Amino acid sequence: PAPPPASPPSPPPPPGDEEAEPAEDYAPGGYHPVALGDVYDERYEVQHKLGWGVYSTVWCCRDRRSRRRVALKIQKAAPEYTASAVTEIEILTHIRRRAREARRASHVVELLEHFYVAGPHGNHVCMVFELLGRTLLHEIQDRGALEVSETKRCAACLLECLAFVHDEVGVLHTDVKPENVLLAGPAPVGRVKLVDLGTAFYVGRQGARDIQTREYRCPEGVLGLWPFGPAADVWSVGCLVFELLTGETLFDPQSPRPGEPFSKDESHLAQAVELLGPVPAELVRRSPRAARWFRGDGSALRNIAIAPPPPGVDAIARVLEENFAFARRDARDAADFLRALLRYEPDARVSARRALDLPWLADGGDLVL
Repeated sequence: PAPPPASPPSPPPPPGDEEAEPAEDYAPGGYHPVALGDVYDERYEVQHKLGWGVYSTVWCCRDRRSRRRVALKIQKAAPEYTASAVTEIEILTHIRRRAREARRASHVVELLEHFYVAGPHGNHVCMVFELLGRTLLHEIQDRGALEVSETKRCAACLLECLAFVHDEVGVLHTDVKPENVLLAGPAPVGRVKLVDLGTAFYVGRQGARDIQTREYRCPEGVLGLWPFGPAADVWSVGCLVFELLTGETLFDPQSPRPGEPFSKDESHLAQAVELLGPVPAELVRRSPRAARWFRGDGSALRNIAIAPPPPGVDAIARVLEENFAFARRDARDAADFLRALLRYEPDARVSARRALDLPWLADGGDLVL
């Protein structure tokens, strides 16, 4: 028989600061110790580390049967991490089944198989995934801002993915960020896949009251307006697109120094007010956390004096133009797109499906997914 097609080159190991997960987490219930050359499930030979997270470590392996390279994710052993892995497997299996039924691409990483491994720290769920390319975070770290055309292709692919996952599967990802979006094709950057569904959940079956990585957290997440809906992921896409366009995060809340009265959440809200205007009174009224950060009438933050943009001023466009040398028309067009994804009210925020029809993406030329 003909040999299988060659695997694409495996991505390089991540930078050194990402290769050292906390040593104290190699303990009962924690990480499984892995050595280069180890073989799992009698077929997956470990070649090098791809990365690690709070829940797991991820390794590039050679599949001795197919001679392809794959990504092996080994979950921590504690019950809460096992439960998360079981949910991730259930959701990924559902996504794959629905994509096949619909005869379309999901743009979600493909789960190839899963199994358990027993180790000195417990029983660990192992998941085998297709091997993808670099993360968007690595692209940003190496290049700074991406080309606008590349950003549009990434945005379109990611929104197409979320439109399918939200509308056809009924799942929220809840951790959309550059680390969790991987290249799925050659340069120029464009075709991407969403990975790490370890904190994903079905709409109506969510338990987590705190979601998303700080820089990509939606207002309803900060304000504690649980339960959350698909609009939470859309907000994260808006933050991510700004980062691809500029090489810098849209929101970077600061931790207070000793003696400062504000919290990181209030800093986050202040940055949002500076760009997007005041938080709507109805959201403040409904928030169980409002008293921590807002004055009695909800019109201003308690500990940070911040002025919203003057009437008629598009603060996002101004930032793009003044800080990142965008032409005025280009800044306004991009800002119009971003504002649709960054509405405070979840119900007013554009859906992933409708975002695909916004003019900024429609002007992107060939956005083949």
